[in-house]
Amino acid sequence: MRTQPVALLTLLAPVFLLAGGAAMADQAADDAPATLERAAPAVEPVPTLEDPFADPSGVFLGFGLGANLCVVDSTADCGGLDPSVALEGSLGYRFGRWFSAALDVDYGSYGTTGFGDGGSASSLAVAPMLRVHLPASDRFELSLGAGIGYATWRASDGDDAVSWSALGAYRLTFAASFRVLPDLAVGVASSFVGQPDIGAFCGPDGTGRSACRDASGRFNVAERATVTVEARYRFR
Repeated sequence: MRTQPVALLTLLAPVFLLAGGAAMADQAADDAPATLERAAPAVEPVPTLEDPFADPSGVFLGFGLGANLCVVDSTADCGGLDPSVALEGSLGYRFGRWFSAALDVDYGSYGTTGFGDGGSASSLAVAPMLRVHLPASDRFELSLGAGIGYATWRASDGDDAVSWSALGAYRLTFAASFRVLPDLAVGVASSFVGQPDIGAFCGPDGTGRSACRDASGRFNVAERATVTVEARYRFR
């Protein structure tokens, strides 16, 4: 009968071996070094690039070169005054996309084929201007301007001279421009200077009469217009 315990042990031996192996495997797993989990790299936000053409605000300086034209009004003609050179300058500030304010200086000469040798004629207008800008895009825009200031006009035939000046002259402008660089725009512009008889003074023409009196006895000279190519630079 002693063979029964031996046989029982023989039968249970594989069970004990399996249990021991499982325990050793669990202990080995506990003793193994912990696996380090690699953290996902942080994703940096992509910076938004600012459009350099989006905001045209700032101080600007403008320059224009073109033609100066005499414009006939109801009481003054342009006899002997031919188109010649116009020079324009502007210093101002742009308030965002829609408005700007500037001081404009507008000088023009005239051809004087009807004045004989030595004849000359010129005009000057200085006016504070307010402009409304109508952008079609960040680069291309139209603008309309208006201002009231000082204007003067002078003509000479080489011997005698006549001059006229007035406060209250008005200046109107229209322009189309394109920004080739964020701070540089080029375009074309036109202006009209109304030279009223209010407060005007006109010197004698050498004959003892006032050369600038119109049919009603008021001082008057013809109006003027310019057509120019312009460039404008913004300071930041």
